[in-house]
Amino acid sequence: MPEDKLDIELDAVLARLPETDPPVGLAERILADAPRPPRKTLIEGLRSAIFPSGRRWPAAGALASLSVGMMAGYAVAQDTSLPVDADSIVYAALGLDADRFELEYDG
Repeated sequence: MPEDKLDIELDAVLARLPETDPPVGLAERILADAPRPPRKTLIEGLRSAIFPSGRRWPAAGALASLSVGMMAGYAVAQDTSLPVDADSIVYAALGLDADRFELEYDG
């Protein structure tokens, strides 16, 4: 409880002091003297955005795997202009011979 009394007394002492305004132009002088970061070129800004920690291999690896995957997908893309039987695709995906199986329908 003594701290509360001390706080109240300190507030009373500070309230009796006259308010002073900072000198004109003080904020401008402080900001003018403050250190500034070096300006980055556009390429340096992009490099720091893409590689924030300076490591280049994770992003390069991701780009390489993306490009290999895109090229492989493009190279083995099916020609969808021909009609395809969905059952033969399923049998081929399961490793079965579609000609040996006959479908029976209740009807």
